[in-house]
Amino acid sequence: MTKIKNINDYTHIFLHKIVTLIIKYATEEDVETLLYNAIDDVNYETYNKNLIDTEYSMKENLIYSLIFDIWEDTKRNNCNILTAKNIIRQSLFTHLNSIGVCYYNYYFPDQTDGNEPKFKLPIKEIQTKEPLFGMRKIKVDLNEVYNAEKLKNYEIPQILHKIISNYTKNHFYYAIIDNSIYKIEIELKPNNPVENCVANKITQYILNNRDRYPCIIDKETGLEISIGRQIKLPFKLKKGTLKLQGNTFESFMGTNERIIKALTFKPNPCHWCTPDKDSKNEKIKCDNCRNLLDALNNLAAKCKDDKIKQINFNSLISSVGYTKAKNIADLRNQRKKLLYSFLNNAKKYVKDENIITNIKFLIDKSFDLTIKY
Repeated sequence: MTKIKNINDYTHIFLHKIVTLIIKYATEEDVETLLYNAIDDVNYETYNKNLIDTEYSMKENLIYSLIFDIWEDTKRNNCNILTAKNIIRQSLFTHLNSIGVCYYNYYFPDQTDGNEPKFKLPIKEIQTKEPLFGMRKIKVDLNEVYNAEKLKNYEIPQILHKIISNYTKNHFYYAIIDNSIYKIEIELKPNNPVENCVANKITQYILNNRDRYPCIIDKETGLEISIGRQIKLPFKLKKGTLKLQGNTFESFMGTNERIIKALTFKPNPCHWCTPDKDSKNEKIKCDNCRNLLDALNNLAAKCKDDKIKQINFNSLISSVGYTKAKNIADLRNQRKKLLYSFLNNAKKYVKDENIITNIKFLIDKSFDLTIKY
């Protein structure tokens, strides 16, 4: 599994390609947004008038910001402006690399001419030096990509717009690499030397691209976040044949929307299912857990056993705390088992099966390890 600490170390191979793509296809408005995103990230809004020349197009400003001669500029610019230009260039490189890795890892098949006749290529078996998907001999099918229609000229600007505008709104890019999705956030490290004061925070999510209920797994919490559809990765192994497949404009639009929704999802604070380490407020509950507490209290009230009648369910839940769990997923699992154990004991004293069935449903809903929205 690929581990990435700095997106610039991984994506420099995309830089020349994405700059060319942006100059050719991006709108002036999106290039302007990209420039100001880079400026805002490093807090140099004070120097906007000096850094972006309104007499030139935004694409011309982008090129100049990337290639200005630092020594020549020393003769005519003050130190503050020169420092700002240098730092913003670093910020722009990081933005462009991040856009590039997002765009090109979708693998849009644009190598073939759309006017070429379509025909079926033979499936070839190749020998690999290193094991590929655990095999040294593997069959390769190139038909889907070879016969695919390349992106239309009006579709590429829309894809670039989606990637750039997401950063403006949510302040992150993302990259699909191998079996992971990386969330990329850009920030200024003012205490670092000028030459490396622009950093990127990268959060890795594991991609479980299964047929049913595909999801990403938050490594910090251990929770699964549903993405609602499979992601079309460049390679797919099926019945011993490695199939090379490319994304279309339509598949990008749907997948991009779902990934952004998953990466921006934040569960509501809840004393039971998503507790805050720094707050033990028992009154803070999500709707699911509030309904569960009401159902448990209702069961206890109807129960003939005095010990069950006296149970404080907030205290019961709190008996399994963060110190006893690896992460929120583990905490949910332990609390779910605790409530099931209680329910197995309590159902001996309750005749109404509907009450038990309803509580089981509510326990599963509150402490599910997969978040659906």
